[in-house]
Amino acid sequence: MKIAVMVKQVADTAAKIELLPDASAVKLAGVQLVLNPYDEFAVEQAIRVKEAAGGEVVVFNIGPASADEAVKTALAMGCDRAVLLRDEAVSDLDAAGVAAALAAMIGREGGCDLVFCGIVTKAEHRIAKSGKPFGSLNIEDHHGTHEFMFFSEDYMK
Repeated sequence: MKIAVMVKQVADTAAKIELLPDASAVKLAGVQLVLNPYDEFAVEQAIRVKEAAGGEVVVFNIGPASADEAVKTALAMGCDRAVLLRDEAVSDLDAAGVAAALAAMIGREGGCDLVFCGIVTKAEHRIAKSGKPFGSLNIEDHHGTHEFMFFSEDYMK
């Protein structure tokens, strides 16, 4: 089984966040960046499924090179490998563009059987509500799921 898990890097929840003087963006200079805590839950669930059913967990990340630290955290937790997109153009993508890029990355890897993502952000919520973010992968979409349980065939007997 190939399990994809999407991760992103965010400001540490304990960090003091300030806006740039023109209020166009958040000032990240000097702010500790970490693996999104909700993505960390997704990584944990993906690893549990791998331990129960076998296969591999592949981390997918789009972002700047600084996001490598978040990816390294996911790998240290037990993911098998990572697929990264490092291109300045991705910073201009909206939620639909990010979803399309991630779907294309998964497609280039030969697809997957299961995708785990952390809880959606406000921007991602719009695309999740408007349709299947990974619709081109032809897999089930259960956004909003808070718990995932994997049962073996023996359990079902």
